[in-house]
Amino acid sequence: MNIQNIDSLTGTLCSLGFARDFGNKLLRHICFRKPEFTIRERLIIGSDVVNFNLVFQCKSEKHEYACIYYDATLRKEINVTGSVINGINTKELEKQMQEVDWSIDYENQIDKKFNSQEKDSWLREEKIDKVVMQLHSLSSVEEGEDIADCLRFKFWSDTPAQEMVRNTNTLKSRYEISQRFYFFDNGSCISAEEACRFLNNRWMEKNMQSKRRQEENNNTENAGSSGDKIVNEKKLPKKKHGKAVRSRS
Repeated sequence: MNIQNIDSLTGTLCSLGFARDFGNKLLRHICFRKPEFTIRERLIIGSDVVNFNLVFQCKSEKHEYACIYYDATLRKEINVTGSVINGINTKELEKQMQEVDWSIDYENQIDKKFNSQEKDSWLREEKIDKVVMQLHSLSSVEEGEDIADCLRFKFWSDTPAQEMVRNTNTLKSRYEISQRFYFFDNGSCISAEEACRFLNNRWMEKNMQSKRRQEENNNTENAGSSGDKIVNEKKLPKKKHGKAVRSRS
């Protein structure tokens, strides 16, 4: 392995705002001499989440690697409407989901052995079971279906439970925005913080354009309604006035 190359890459990526343990992640991939691989990073900024997929390629026979680009995806905060639907309090359900550590791999990452006599060994799973039952109840009625999908998307994205999120593409278009950032030949690139600012700016622009289109549609509909009213008024039949008849004496 080219340790100097790994050390140089780690320093560059740390200077861009990525995790300081990046060297360990690089080692685990480069030791297999992969021609290309991707490392995922996640930043939480306030209530927003930014996911980074950094793509590396082997650039020479000396097994020197370089980061070619990274894809950054901003997921904005998902606000759930507080209401009671089909007997489920949506805000209370959101709170329950927030208390569960969804990042645990439910197949490989097992900390405790199951013991039916020790509730601690299955307490987390019991909480999940109650949450899932409530999500099913919400999804079973039309007014709760979208809220249930939003809750799944909010808490299960980027976790082992992600495969159970429904309507993913629709929710991504509603809450996410992405951009690819390329590295220059000298290894420089915009920082993670700069990428976040750029994505937030694009998000604001997207919302402004959406509002502008909505206003234009409303104006068009109002203009159409006014036009129809004028046309209908023109079509109204005119009252006929009878001629006055003189009486003969």
